[in-house]
Amino acid sequence: MLYRALLLLFLSGLLHARNIPDSLYQQFRQKNLTGLKARVQLAKAHAAFDKDSAFHYGKLALALGEELENKEQYAWALNYIGSAYYYHGQYDSAKHFHLQALKIRLTIDDKKGLGASYNNLGNIYDDEGDAAKALDHYQRAQD
Repeated sequence: MLYRALLLLFLSGLLHARNIPDSLYQQFRQKNLTGLKARVQLAKAHAAFDKDSAFHYGKLALALGEELENKEQYAWALNYIGSAYYYHGQYDSAKHFHLQALKIRLTIDDKKGLGASYNNLGNIYDDEGDAAKALDHYQRAQD
């Protein structure tokens, strides 16, 4: 079941990445909120199939997010870097980035982001075989 879900996610990521609009790459060059969001979206688009590109765009988003002092987008960049590690089976690194994103989201009370962080951590714990921790995080994601 997990294998099928990951395969579907991988294939949808390939299709999505091939359909990344040129305008997103143009927005990426801007040094404002639009450029920051474009960098985050590019990290997201590459997370499942091209870890190096996801890291590249994610790190650029982190730098601009820090410069713009935008904690919400900074946390999303951490989230997609963590997701890239997760999709490639590097659970300790994935957990590290998702926990950093969670910490920021708790301080800014980002409900949507908190749900994503708890869900992502639940997925990691589930894959590691820690059903109790996974269930706890999935329940927190629903709150």
